[in-house]
Amino acid sequence: GVAIGALLLCWLANLLCCSVLSEDLLQWNDESARVALLVFMNSFFLVLVSFVSAWVFPSSTIALLAIIPMACLPVFFLYLQTLFFEESFYQTLGSTIFSLVAASLFFACLGGFYARNTIVARPSKFMMALPIPPRVERNASPSWLLDTQPRSTTLLWQVIKQNWLITIFGIAVLLIPLLSSLKRVPSEPRAVLGLIVYGLLLAALGASIFGYDAARQRIRFLADRGVDPGKVWWSRQITPFAFLGLFVFFASFSLRFFPELNLSVGFVSIGCLLMIYFATQWSSQWFVSSILNVCAAPAVGGCAVCLSIFAGVAFRAGIVQFVIASFLMLLATRTMMRPWMDGRFGFRYGLGHASFGAAIALVLSIHWFAALFAYPKLSPAVRAEMTQTISSPKTSLSGSSLNLHPASPPGVPSGIPGMVYPDQDADLTMDPSQTERTETPNSDGKLTDWNMQRDRYYDAIEEQLDRHSGPSHDSLDVLRFLTNDASLARLNAKQTEPADQEKLRYSRALKIAHTLVARLRLSPFLMEQDLADRLEFWMTGECQIRETKDWLGKESYKSIAQGLANRAARNEARKRAIANSWNRSIQESSSQGFFVASSGIGGFWMPLDERYGTLSQSMLARRRIDVAAQLLWEQLQAPEDQRAKAIEKLHTFWTVEGPATAVSPSPDLFFANLPGQYWNQNWEHEAERLVEDL
Repeated sequence: GVAIGALLLCWLANLLCCSVLSEDLLQWNDESARVALLVFMNSFFLVLVSFVSAWVFPSSTIALLAIIPMACLPVFFLYLQTLFFEESFYQTLGSTIFSLVAASLFFACLGGFYARNTIVARPSKFMMALPIPPRVERNASPSWLLDTQPRSTTLLWQVIKQNWLITIFGIAVLLIPLLSSLKRVPSEPRAVLGLIVYGLLLAALGASIFGYDAARQRIRFLADRGVDPGKVWWSRQITPFAFLGLFVFFASFSLRFFPELNLSVGFVSIGCLLMIYFATQWSSQWFVSSILNVCAAPAVGGCAVCLSIFAGVAFRAGIVQFVIASFLMLLATRTMMRPWMDGRFGFRYGLGHASFGAAIALVLSIHWFAALFAYPKLSPAVRAEMTQTISSPKTSLSGSSLNLHPASPPGVPSGIPGMVYPDQDADLTMDPSQTERTETPNSDGKLTDWNMQRDRYYDAIEEQLDRHSGPSHDSLDVLRFLTNDASLARLNAKQTEPADQEKLRYSRALKIAHTLVARLRLSPFLMEQDLADRLEFWMTGECQIRETKDWLGKESYKSIAQGLANRAARNEARKRAIANSWNRSIQESSSQGFFVASSGIGGFWMPLDERYGTLSQSMLARRRIDVAAQLLWEQLQAPEDQRAKAIEKLHTFWTVEGPATAVSPSPDLFFANLPGQYWNQNWEHEAERLVEDL
């Protein structure tokens, strides 16, 4: 009564001060009345909460901490109202006041009950005394022969009576799914609220498994009497496990009952909630103080969820790893049960828990260690061969020696010369502005305009090839233009009369293609070698046509055929491109630091291996470059009977999950993100037969 009277006086004083400081409050309306009533009812409710907490809990510290969850009870009542009525939190004044009044009456009755039982001196039904026999019989057994071990049912009943959080969690497991099923349409805020409530309940439940025994040294009573630690452990775990089973059952049923819910997200949420319980029941043996144990439980549960998500993403930990980690947490509490009961909290006790923590970390990161030790590496023999290839002078297809490797730039690893691009490199384009021609195309007709524009393309390509004698890069558009226009000219030459212009255009395209192949072979990139292979594959097919030899002329045809048949020079250019592309890719990945965003070799993008988690991708990116270079090197030098196996091995490694493209060259000449598709194929044998037919 004194507290309520003081509260009323404080409330009136606050209203008076607010009316003096704010003129808007003098204009009494519905909004001001709502705010005033809510302030008074909320203050009245907090007074009753503190009143009940002071009577129920024996310690003032625990009473102050218990006010926080007890003060959230009106929110729970408002949530119950939203299940039956379509009202928001502050939509009506009556719904909010009803929640506060209901919670206040509940705590008033609860506080009165505890206060009356505490003050009034009367027998309690919880107090029992054993009758003392008047005398000891002579034939009674000695006290040291009596069984001092309590029954399992006694320990089970003790933990249920002691740990009232078990009862609260059991009621929540049965009540919350029932209330949630009253509305068939779930919402994301409600689901998030349910996960938060369940997470806090599971954290408190896990912390209370051994935390309640640590309060007031209750566990020492059992330890001094030699109670078996295993019996104590399972008596503390069996009831929470029963409620956890009900929780998993109801949660799985809700996921099946509501088709709108995402099953994968739902099962991941259930797994995270279970990890909260396993982590907090383990942490309940870390702290000597029960208050510290309860306060640290939400933080431990949150860290367990964050670490589980991190392990699933970074280390690609699966269900088996999480099940083993949960079992190790239970095994840790069972193994450390005896020293915990005896109160032996020393170095060996902390070392025991730390050992289990290291074992759990090892289990969750087993994929990372598998990637570290089991993932293939570059063999020293292939590394030495590629290093020697990089150091040797570059040789063109005509046999002239070009020294394009000056001193290595700073930052290049020792033993591997830096790959330096020559100053005479050129990016071929079909832009006529690259030439010095100043003619203006005739606009009399579309066909004339196209013929003139096409001639300007040819002139631009030829002038760029004459101007630059070094390697050519980025020539895919030029390659497509030459192949398409030459094929069109060959078809027109067979159908139109006279066909001299079409034959000249066809021979001009083949000669430019022959020169372009020679320039592409000088490039230290695998991409340009692939373009040269595609162009030579097309030229081999064109040279097999009967009219091509007549249209090109004997000398031009012989030069092109000899270039196509020179497999040794072609393989030497490929080897040089593999070595230089590997060297360049290693330098680029090393410059990115620890976290490598992407990996590739010689202009080809290589997908990261996600089977071992995101954390190991940066480490595996450099290894994948090494292994890709080694597989390309072995494929190029593989014997005839082992080439198919080498190609299949490269495809499987490159695509991670298996070959995604055909192992034979594609006739459309379009780009495919996989090098070496044209190596050691049948078209090279057909190109060699062209020289035999001369």
